[in-house]
Amino acid sequence: MIFSLPFAFIGGIWLQYFLGFNFSTAVWVGYIALFGVAVEAGIVMTTATTILALIPILLSTGAGSEIMKPIAAPTVGGMVTATLLNLIIVPVVYAWITRKG
Repeated sequence: MIFSLPFAFIGGIWLQYFLGFNFSTAVWVGYIALFGVAVEAGIVMTTATTILALIPILLSTGAGSEIMKPIAAPTVGGMVTATLLNLIIVPVVYAWITRKG
């Protein structure tokens, strides 16, 4: 869907801001990963496994977490908003359009 990437980007920006990460190379790598997975966001199992796999990284405090957290933050935030788009907004808009037609 054409709106998956903008919604994913907005979610990535929100979570990045909420967690206090500045733009860095690691954050941009996270956005690149997000855009690759957000294209497949119509498959709910892909989204769920991506989010579930990255939550432990967001909660980690060990060695390397200062690099991995900025990569995971935009990906998780973007996948959440892309999922909301696919599960809520798209069906509502579809029902609205078909009702008018």
